[in-house]
Amino acid sequence: MDRSKRDHQMCRRFVALRNGETYRVLRRFPLAVLFAWGGCALLQGCERSEEQHIVAELDRLSQGDGPGKYFAGFDYVCFDYGRAREEFATVAEKKSIPIAQSLAECGVGRSCCNMNSEVEGVVGLIKDGAIRCVELQKANSSFLTDAPICAKPSELIVTRGTFTERVHPPQRSWDAMLGQTYYEITEKTKE
Repeated sequence: MDRSKRDHQMCRRFVALRNGETYRVLRRFPLAVLFAWGGCALLQGCERSEEQHIVAELDRLSQGDGPGKYFAGFDYVCFDYGRAREEFATVAEKKSIPIAQSLAECGVGRSCCNMNSEVEGVVGLIKDGAIRCVELQKANSSFLTDAPICAKPSELIVTRGTFTERVHPPQRSWDAMLGQTYYEITEKTKE
């Protein structure tokens, strides 16, 4: 049997089965693939990044609430002023927070080395003497401090604000845009 006859017979079978089960399955296949792809995309889109967790915590703290589950899972949370790794080491040493070894090894997953200098800020998350650095990339994640801070989550004071003019925040490599959200972060003083 030559190839053209065989192809023709396969085509006739498909046409003959068009009203049958085979056609229904083939007709619904693209729809099933679309739903599967959409479900996977939705699940990945629903997972929060570390940056989203941090922003949610800053929002929560700025509303006067205590730390949520995410920050509560850490012993200390640090915010940089320009040179994260060196600043975290200095502040941690002053407060006797044992992260020197972790910083020497570049933090959890080498997250504290080769950081981008164009970020909105760096947050150090400390748990059991190990630090993980998170670079904040999005404009709505920017924060301002008067100096680097490492504090227990319950000791953080956060005020949410909006830039009303275009400014260059101190120790940052970026210019703030009009209407951009920022978080001003301080820590509770010991009385």
